[in-house]
Amino acid sequence: GLFELSRTAVPVAALVGGAAAIVVGIRRQRSTEKTVELTARTAQIAADAYALDQKRAGREEIDRLRDRYTTIAAQLGDDAAPVRLAGVYAMAALADDWITMGNHREAQVCIDVLCAYIRTPRNTTTSEDAVADTRVRETITRVITQHLQEGAATSWSDKVFDFTEAHFTGSHSFDSAEFNEGCQVLFSGAEFNEGCQVEFRLAKFNEGCQVGFRLAKFNKGCQVGFRLAKFNKGCQVTFSGAEFNEGWPI
Repeated sequence: GLFELSRTAVPVAALVGGAAAIVVGIRRQRSTEKTVELTARTAQIAADAYALDQKRAGREEIDRLRDRYTTIAAQLGDDAAPVRLAGVYAMAALADDWITMGNHREAQVCIDVLCAYIRTPRNTTTSEDAVADTRVRETITRVITQHLQEGAATSWSDKVFDFTEAHFTGSHSFDSAEFNEGCQVLFSGAEFNEGCQVEFRLAKFNEGCQVGFRLAKFNKGCQVGFRLAKFNKGCQVTFSGAEFNEGWPI
């Protein structure tokens, strides 16, 4: 009897031990699953927190750039020409920063302000003031052209430049500028006055760009040149209704 009992006890003990091992294994598995779940939750919380920080930082950066815009716009309206010149470079840099952030709409706003300066007549009381104002305008077109060059650090070649009804004086060079798809350069109704020079030497007007001189007036004594410029297939350049020299229509 004792022998039989001992023979029976062995598998029972093994069974009990095996069952215990299974229980321990299940508990370990559940513990591991809970650990994995907790780790996943912790990682998600960390990811959400990071995304929130990034979003908050993005909003703060947008607010900072918009504050810069307000300050720079005030510079461009300052009575002192050196302050306005500084404003030109600052507004261009702000446009570049917006583009770096991927916000081309805000960049276009900055470019619009620079073009608006050229379109807007400024009351000057002395010849010195008039010369200084012309220098600011020349600087604006020079900065624009720098951003239209092939290989420019930040390209504006697909932006809109509205010089509608602007009165051009001084020297303005768009030499080697590239006007790409989506770019619009509007000189509609603009006047190029005696003594002014506007050059598009070696400029490239590529497919999808639009350049308009509709109703523009090229007054006697001005020089507007397109020497070696390339008008590629698909670009649109119009001189509809433009007047050259003493009212000769094209």
